[in-house]
Amino acid sequence: MTAVYTAKELAGILTGHGLRPTQQRITVYDYLLQHPIHPTAETIYQAVRVEYPSFSRTTIYNTLHALREAGLIRTVTIEAEEQRFDGNAADHAHFKCTKCGGIYDL
Repeated sequence: MTAVYTAKELAGILTGHGLRPTQQRITVYDYLLQHPIHPTAETIYQAVRVEYPSFSRTTIYNTLHALREAGLIRTVTIEAEEQRFDGNAADHAHFKCTKCGGIYDL
């Protein structure tokens, strides 16, 4: 079960990790926490642009980079041509199902 955080709680987490809590950072981090499917940047972009059409792909990539540098998320690279992102920054392994293509925590 995924934890549900308020925007204020997410802002506190970001601040605690040295990041200014912008709407973009709160939105992307919340998406990753609520969707532990190890999405690509494009998946995140397509999902959040529904509510925030002003967010660009560049905004998503820059936000993911900032969250990763702050230690809040991890990059998951199982196949060289595809980077995915994980809101669970704890040390753990991943498994990719060869039938459905989903990536799962171990």
